[in-house]
This record gives sequence, C-alpha cells and structure tokens, in this order.
Amino acid sequence: MSNESSTKPLEILVEKLLDALHMSYDSFPVILSDHEQFDRESTMIPLRHSGTEESESLDIKFVKARREKELQGYGGVLPVTILSKPDEIEEVLWPKICYPGKGQGSSRLVFSYKGTQLKPSATFFESLVCLMYEGQSDIIIDESFWDEEHKISYKKDKSKEISSVSSSNTNLSSVYEKLGQSLLKDPFFDTIFLGKIPGDVDESDPSYGLLFTLRVLEGLNRFSYQLSMDEKIRLFAESCLRDFDDLKVTISPIPQLQFMSSLMTNKLELQMKDSLFEDGLIPSWCIYLVETCPFLFSFNARWKYFCLTLHRSFTGDNTGAPDEPDEEDGASDAQNEAAKKTKKYKVTRGNILENAVPMMAKHGSSTKTIEVVFEGEVGTGRGPTLEFYSTATHELQRFGIGMWRGDNARKAEGETGFVHSKFGLFPQPWSSVMTSSRGVEFSDVVQKFKLLGHIVARAILDGRILDIPLSKTFYKIMLERELDIYDIPSFDPELGKTILEFQALVKRKKFLETCSENTSNPSAALSYKNMRLEDLCLDFTLPGNPEFELVPGGSEKMVTLDNLEEYVHLLVDATLKSGIAKQMEAFKSAINEVFALKTLRMFNEEEMERILCGEQDAWASSKLADHIEFEHGYDAHSPPVVNFLEILREFGREEQRAFIQFTTGAPQLPLGGLASLDPKLTVVRKQCDCGVDSELPSVNTCRHFIKLPPYSSKEIMRERLKYALAEGLGSFHLS
Repeated sequence: MSNESSTKPLEILVEKLLDALHMSYDSFPVILSDHEQFDRESTMIPLRHSGTEESESLDIKFVKARREKELQGYGGVLPVTILSKPDEIEEVLWPKICYPGKGQGSSRLVFSYKGTQLKPSATFFESLVCLMYEGQSDIIIDESFWDEEHKISYKKDKSKEISSVSSSNTNLSSVYEKLGQSLLKDPFFDTIFLGKIPGDVDESDPSYGLLFTLRVLEGLNRFSYQLSMDEKIRLFAESCLRDFDDLKVTISPIPQLQFMSSLMTNKLELQMKDSLFEDGLIPSWCIYLVETCPFLFSFNARWKYFCLTLHRSFTGDNTGAPDEPDEEDGASDAQNEAAKKTKKYKVTRGNILENAVPMMAKHGSSTKTIEVVFEGEVGTGRGPTLEFYSTATHELQRFGIGMWRGDNARKAEGETGFVHSKFGLFPQPWSSVMTSSRGVEFSDVVQKFKLLGHIVARAILDGRILDIPLSKTFYKIMLERELDIYDIPSFDPELGKTILEFQALVKRKKFLETCSENTSNPSAALSYKNMRLEDLCLDFTLPGNPEFELVPGGSEKMVTLDNLEEYVHLLVDATLKSGIAKQMEAFKSAINEVFALKTLRMFNEEEMERILCGEQDAWASSKLADHIEFEHGYDAHSPPVVNFLEILREFGREEQRAFIQFTTGAPQLPLGGLASLDPKLTVVRKQCDCGVDSELPSVNTCRHFIKLPPYSSKEIMRERLKYALAEGLGSFHLS
C-alpha cells in the first residue's frame, strides 16, 4: 500500500499512455531484409560506415497517372536505392517528363502505388514494403522482392499546403514575440502552440494522439523547475509571496526512465540487427521517433542508433584524402591496411595544445582514426592516444587562458593551476568591444574553443574519453537548446539566485504600476531585502568582471529601480548569449566540420557527459572480479590476486580514477563501465629479476594488461601499487 501511495499521478498517467501506445504495435513495423542479421553490442560499434559501398537498389517503373494531362510518360525503369525518397527521384524525373518549354517553375509530384499515395517522408523502399505486406506488424522481406519490377505512378501535385505551414510559423513567431521568453523557443513548446508534433506524420494513426500527449508531458516534466519558478515569481509580483526566500522551488520530476517504452526499444533493437540498417534500411518511424520522442528509447538503444547512422551525417573528409603514408617496413598486409585507416601524430607533453591545433586543423574533419605518440616515449597505440585526449582537455582548463568563468579572480591573484567549479565549467563572457584582457587575446580564446570542438568531435568519433568537467548548461548549448534566466543557477548559484530575485522585483514593480488599487507602502514593497536598490551600489558591469561594461560607460551608470529591468536583461544576455556567442559558435562549427551537430539532439545533458567523459561511477566492488581476467601464472584464487582485488575494493574515488588512468590511459571508464572495457582488464604475473617486493607493477595500456609481481604481503602490494599510480602517470616508460 505504501508503494502505491508514493507513486505520483504523472507516473501513473505516463504508464497508462505507454500501455495504450503498445496497443498500436502495427503502427511501427519492423522491416527485415533477407540478408544477414547481427547481434550488435552497443559499445562495440565502429562509428564509420562498415556496410557495402553501394546501397541495395530496386527496379522501379515510373508511369504517368491515367488522368495526368500536363506531363509526359517516363517510359523506362529506374534503379532506385533503398535510401531514395520521392523528392530526390523527382529531381531526376522532372526534366524528362515535362513537355518542352514547360519545365520551368517548381516541380512537385505525387507518387502512388496501386492507388495509394506515398508519404513524402518515407523512402520508396519502405512505402512499397509496407503496402505489399500490409497488415503484418513485423515484416520479413521475401527474396523475390529484390528481383521484382515495381510500378509506381506519378502526377503533378496541385495542392496549396505550403501556405498553411507558412501561416502557422508566422503565428508562432508572434506568440514568441509577445511572450518574450527564451525557454518557449524549445521544440517542446512548438508542439503545444502548433497543436501537433513537427514533421510529416499521419495524424489519423491511433498512435499519434498518444505520442503527442507523451511529448507534452515529457516536456512539462523536463521544464518543471522553469515553470514552477515562473509561477513563484508571478505570485511574488502580486504580493502573494512576501519574502525573497519564498522564491525557492523544490521540485521532484519523475525519472526520465519512466517515459521509456520497453516495447519500442525492443522494436528498434530488432530493426538495428538487420545487416542493411547501416545502408539505410531504417523505417521512417525509427527516424521520426528518435528525432521527436527520443525519450521512448533506452540510452543504450539510442547510442547504438547514433553509432550505426553517424556516417550518414559526416560533413568532413570522409573519403580519407591521401596524405603521407604511415606504413612501416616489414609490416604485414593487415598492419598496412590498418595503417591506411589511421593517422599517426607525434606530440610533446610540454606543448600539447600547440601540437593539437595543427593536428586538428589538418586532420580534425577526416574520418580516419587519430593515433598519438609522445615524443621521447616508447608507448604507441590506444594508451598514449587516450592520454593525449585526457591531457589536452585538462590543459584547456588552466588559469589565465580566458575560457571559463572563475578564471578572472584567480588570475588576478597570480595563481597557477586549473579552474575548478563545483557546478561544472561554463564559458567566461567577453564583451564585443574587448579584444584582450589581462594579457589574453580574445581571438586566442575563440581558437581554443574551436580546438575543444574538434577534440570533442574526434573523441566521439574515435571512442576516446575526455577529462573536462563541463557544466550541464554547456551541454545544453551543445545540444542546441535555448538558454534562459533559469539556467544561470545551475552553474553559478549565487549569481542565479540574485538575478532571479531582481527579476521578481521587476515583475512586482510592473504589477503595482498596472494595479488599480493603491499600494499602502510602495517603497517597502519594492525594496530589496529591506534596502533601497540604489544602496547596493551596483553599476552596469558584469559581476566579477568590471572590465565588461554592459553598456558604454557602464562603470559610471548605477543600477536603480527604474533601470533594473534593463540591467537584468543585459546581464542575462551577456552571461548566456552575446558574451559567449563567438566562443560557442567556434565550438559548434568545429563539431559540424566532422559530423552534423544536430545528430546529438537525441541525448540529454547527463547522457552527453557519459558519452564524452565516461562512467563517473568507476566500478561496483561486488562485481569487480567478474570483469577482470587473470592469466600467465595467476587465476582468481591466487593469493596475490585476492590481495589485489581487496585493495581495489578499498580504493576511494580519487584512487579509482588514478588506477583507471594508469591502466587505460583515460581518466574514466567508457560507457558501460568496467564490463565494456575492450580488451578486458587482465592481470598477469610479472617475472622479477631482483627481489619481488622491490619491483613495481607495470601496465600495457593498449591491451589493458597489468603486470603484477607476487608481493609477499597485501601491505607491500598496496604501497607499491600506490607508488606506481603516482609516479607512472604522465609517461609511457614503465615496462
């Protein structure tokens, strides 16, 4: 009974909607070819196209519709790939079916199969399959389908649908203008204001209303803090709340997992097993739901989908333009073939960022795998490469380079080291009139954000782990989501709290000005914590950065009750928009040079952190032995192994991090944790020439090998292991 009473009404509603959605099973047909099926591990998928060079194609005979008088007949069979949609084939057909001299203007065709009009958003392949196998919830295509000649008719489209869409967009723009809130620009609010889910979809399908409702509820759940705070500010403005302390909002949204559909996840997983999935055998419902309702699918399923489809969004040199070969004398054909898919670079630890800039400028947009070797060190392969990504991103956090909030004050004190933020890193605003500050050139800051963008894109593409604690709000920008005043507390709670209190004061002033009733004590009602706003002695400069003037001469302009609204607007704009626009544009453009940034929108901020920075929880002590192999003189019951596992279980978080860095070259474990480490972490007995207890453990980071001496006691093993973790990081000399 207690469990039922603790269940929130929204959870019950979502559960009922998902149950109803599952009744619409036939609306989402899985289409399997007669080709091979694969069991794919989500963490083992190459992020490059591994399918055939040419997609499967169908022979389609295009014929003019019976009553079509304005177009000619095509008179032939056209090979059409399984990726082709109507608008793509229309471009090929249009010049050949128009009468001479009448082919000008817009070309818009409607295609039909046996009297049924084909959806513009679906490929010819999918439309044919669904109509030919109509009534089947899951479709296995017969081999004869590929050999058959399919007949599709065409006619000129005379509908006027475009004007209505334009009108809707105009109306929506006017709503934004009136409301004036950035959060309303989120696609979720498009759904509410337009009253429909974006895209070409059959609104008569039984599943449509359920998807629409789930999308709205998921958005309301996601924006619960913003909406609750907005309501609190309204109540404060109308004097229903007296004190600023009453503006605190405590929310408990239901977990995102509650919106996940196990059935839809299983259907997507089944579809992705088909060997032609990478070549484009992706039913339109997969694309549509991943784009509009990604919350329906598990993170693992979406990550797998991303991996299998990423090659279709490559924007860089995915042909692997020829450059100097990396083949080595005496190498086997297999080794030389592997070398053609990688590009090796040599860097020095003391100039890692200086080396990274030309590396990324030359090779950042290529889909070859980057492999790094450190100058003067013997290690090669995966380990040093992971160390490069980790070290490079760590170097981008140094004091005095002008990238992150919190840099100014520390730099002024002459400190060295790295910028730390309990709430994650967020860009430091730069004024449009500031070209340099404290010896830092703004152009250099922009270039460093571009470098970070390249590194992020390469890390995703090559499966590398980064060592940079970005804030959730930074990831929000990366996912191309609008920021608003309610985002500031997430990375700067003190500033965020103050700016929201000022915003509430602005709203109260406006309310009192429009209220017909006389206010008994307007001065008290508009004071800030029993003080006149003017007594705070605030000027129009960015808090913590007096060089950044919000308006020309801002250091001489004091904040008053009359200009408080202007101050709040300029401060929010400088913090979230204009002050960081060029930095973030450089960052995003660098990712777009490799692959389309929009493909990441299927993930949320927490998931992006997992993808880039690995699993934050290092390992579960109870399952530690299940994911480590013991070879070459050791087994799970060997006394040194028993001691070793006990030591690992006793490690704190920082010691775990150091151990992962020591054994893999990365600061965190990849997605899936220790279980997904490839190759498996393996402990082998180290052959010692001198006294065993004087030897240090050593590693092979590429093969994840730990060479562990059979120490005489657990205490000695712990001491030698900790020494190796401290001294062995930052180089590849241990053997």
